[in-house]
Amino acid sequence: MGHEVKAAQVNRDDLRAEIKAKYTEVALEPERGFHFHTGRPLATMLGYPVATVDWLPPSTVASFAGTGNPFSMGELRPGETVLDLGCGAGFDTLQAARQVAPKGRVIAIDMTEAMLAKTWAAAQQLQLPNVETRLGYAEQLPVDDASVDVVISNGVINLTPDKAAVMKEVWRVLKPGGRFQIADIAVMKEVPQSAKDDINLWSSCIAGALLHDEWRWLMDELGFRDVRWGVWRSTSSPAPFTSRMPQSSIRVGPPSAASSVNAGQAARRHRSPRSSLRAARVTWRAMNCTVAQWRK
Repeated sequence: MGHEVKAAQVNRDDLRAEIKAKYTEVALEPERGFHFHTGRPLATMLGYPVATVDWLPPSTVASFAGTGNPFSMGELRPGETVLDLGCGAGFDTLQAARQVAPKGRVIAIDMTEAMLAKTWAAAQQLQLPNVETRLGYAEQLPVDDASVDVVISNGVINLTPDKAAVMKEVWRVLKPGGRFQIADIAVMKEVPQSAKDDINLWSSCIAGALLHDEWRWLMDELGFRDVRWGVWRSTSSPAPFTSRMPQSSIRVGPPSAASSVNAGQAARRHRSPRSSLRAARVTWRAMNCTVAQWRK
């Protein structure tokens, strides 16, 4: 069955503004360092082939901030139409465009203008005419009904407060038999409401993570089938307070003591209520990343 997923009671406009500001920094100043992994080290942790990363423009790689590798669930097929939901700097978009070429195309959607600009510039640099960028929100995708063979997404849905609305949009744009290949954050302990209502913890990638049972509820509610989960991957060197752990499956391993301490320190810098801080630390101890493929 699974747990019902309800929309979080946060101000959506404020949350979007926080996320846009953060990821504009990732686009324009990737070298400054963030509370999550970025760039080539992250791509290596997530298992992207070295040759593929080398093919991408350095500026695209530098601003990569995903949580997994959606292509680990299977490469795309030539001729397919692909939607990259929350494309960021185009790290996955450009790979998808090469996989579906010459007759396939990729629609890259993001709400952050600076990220879209990097995606477009990189597509031009690599001479990929089959990439189209569109400004938009995950809850209101600027895409026709039943027009997409594959939706890919990497570390985006955890940042949306109304995940049921997002998944309904994914279902709407997919063709019958289309598939959704996702990398995102999952938790094994429920995120308390006090944390879900704290906008600072949302922008730190804590409050928006779902239980595996909540992911299952979303899939069952919409009718997704043929669900496949990815394989456990671990690393021995997590970044300070990175809820975007470089792991790509549903199994959860214990965090290091340093990771737990850094999680608390970073949350305290947000001056969140004490109950939210406790919630953040509990959630951190059971947080992981997952990759999966669902079919409509």
